Amino acid sequence: MRGADLRPGLVRGSNDLQHADLSDANLDQSNLERVKGDNAKLRHASLREANLKKAILPNSDLRGADLSGADLRSAFLSGADLAGANIGQAKLNGARLIGAILVGVDLHSADLRDAAGLGLAKLPADVQKIVREHVVWSESGGTHGSRAVLESADLHGVDLAGIYLSGAGMKGCNFSNAVLTGAQFVLTDLGEANLSNTDLRRADLSGAQMAGANLARAKLSCAVLKPVELRDPKGNLTGKMAATNLRGAILTDADIKNVDWSEAVGAEGLGTVK
Repeated sequence: MRGADLRPGLVRGSNDLQHADLSDANLDQSNLERVKGDNAKLRHASLREANLKKAILPNSDLRGADLSGADLRSAFLSGADLAGANIGQAKLNGARLIGAILVGVDLHSADLRDAAGLGLAKLPADVQKIVREHVVWSESGGTHGSRAVLESADLHGVDLAGIYLSGAGMKGCNFSNAVLTGAQFVLTDLGEANLSNTDLRRADLSGAQMAGANLARAKLSCAVLKPVELRDPKGNLTGKMAATNLRGAILTDADIKNVDWSEAVGAEGLGTVK
């Protein structure tokens, strides 16, 4: 179907484009509402004024695609590569763009109200690609993509609310003054990271390694710090548990309301602070 002209549109309800190659295809004004297009190849495809409302397109290749005027409200685009795409006048209200690559994308004329994951677009291109590959790696169970290793990276002040970095190597990262509400850091190595003044409300830090991290004045209200059962290389549960490790962490003036510390290592005596 590569390069095909599929106008005036496809029929809603029969759209399964998972792993399909529609590179350079003409899909202008097509009805692709709720389409399932995991890992679809839509590089340089023309999707002008297409209906992609609630489309499911994780890890899809949309590099250079023309999405001008398209309706992408509540679309799932986590891990998608949108480098160089045209989203002028597109509707992306409520779209999920966690881990999506947005290098060279002009966001100014698109409707991005309540869209999640846009903070990544402000990061350097190489960091965007690392995060995107990490999302692919995680969702594929390690068969595709690659684990993110961003040790000592300077990410201060970024807005990465809802970002998925579970299992990543973030030792020594500078996240000071960053917005990480609802972020996923399960089993992430955040040892010696600078998380001072960081907003980690509702973040999942289960099993995270945070020994020596600086959490001074961080907002941790409702963060999750539960132990996680480890898996072997084949994905089987091992019965071994990894607790959130806070040994030597600095918690001076941190907001720790509604956090259960009882199962975290290095936080003995804190219990549940309400």
